[in-house]
Amino acid sequence: GHAQLVTLLLEHGAYPRAKNKAGDTPLALAQRCRRQAVLAAFEQFALRRHQGRHQREHSPALRSTDVL
Repeated sequence: GHAQLVTLLLEHGAYPRAKNKAGDTPLALAQRCRRQAVLAAFEQFALRRHQGRHQREHSPALRSTDVL
């Protein structure tokens, strides 16, 4: 369905803040149309993205002795 397509597009680099000619983002349209599954897909994507950033920012620096 729509949620799976949204997930696929986001995972392959679609820009979630893109706007159509009326100035609406995909998230705004999903909210207006009450597409709960699509809204959940956006939320899951945002959570995964945040978790990835958090891990990169808080992981210890790799030292040359760690890989030898």
